[in-house]
Amino acid sequence: MSSAARGPQPHNLPTHLTSFVGRAQEVSDTRCLLASARLLTLTGAGGVGKTRLALQVAAEVLGNYSGGAWFIDLAPLHDGAFVPTAVAEVLAVNEEPPRPLVATLADVLGARSVLLVLDNCEHLVAACAELVDCLLCEGTVATESIGQPIQVDEHGAECFHPSRDKDRARVVRQDCAAPGVR
Repeated sequence: MSSAARGPQPHNLPTHLTSFVGRAQEVSDTRCLLASARLLTLTGAGGVGKTRLALQVAAEVLGNYSGGAWFIDLAPLHDGAFVPTAVAEVLAVNEEPPRPLVATLADVLGARSVLLVLDNCEHLVAACAELVDCLLCEGTVATESIGQPIQVDEHGAECFHPSRDKDRARVVRQDCAAPGVR
């Protein structure tokens, strides 16, 4: 069934007031990697456009996820313990005491086809890795835009570094074989 026949997918992706120009190859490469990986991490220095690229790709592939695409900005958080809460708030998932919120999120998301875009994870890497590892066990697809790869176990992780340097390849695939990443 086409996405048009199902109706619009839910999302909270921001509307951009400017067009996305000159990065067609990066978008294409990101889409290709996302299609074959359950976890895609966009890495690079601040200001290279990781977030904008992730949001553009999420908007373009939205129809592939019946449960929608969801942008979660983690920059305001100072404590990794609140990462699951931030995700639950965006997805309108209620806590079910005495169950851990992560277990509730995994159950809810496991029943959906969802794309999560976790942004600004640099200061919460361990907490994000723990959450993503749990959610990927349930079939959720996640992208992150951070300065370094998140290390998770065996979930088809891909890391990818968008490059704006015209003298280098537009996209350089990173080695995800760091400890804990296969």
